[in-house]
Amino acid sequence: MTGPGDTLPQHRTLHRAPGAAWRFIDAQVAIISADVNRIRLLNQVGSFVWERCEGATVPALVDAVCAAYTVDRLEAERDVGAFVEDLLRRGLVTASGGPP
Repeated sequence: MTGPGDTLPQHRTLHRAPGAAWRFIDAQVAIISADVNRIRLLNQVGSFVWERCEGATVPALVDAVCAAYTVDRLEAERDVGAFVEDLLRRGLVTASGGPP
């Protein structure tokens, strides 16, 4: 059985997609996807992860979330994993380097 995070590129470096413009709006990140004419407004934790995802690995993002918020590590792994999977699926981030 697989769950969120099982297919994530754990040791690959994440990068924001060049076509995804983003800005802070009222302490939250808004990602503008011009190719699909859509704006996504991230919550506080999503904004925290987005700010740190450039050049980071999923485990490093989980470490950062655990250091900044009162959250169980397994819950952080699940939530960060699901969020990164969603960003990858939508083409808002890419993964490079390390094993596939």
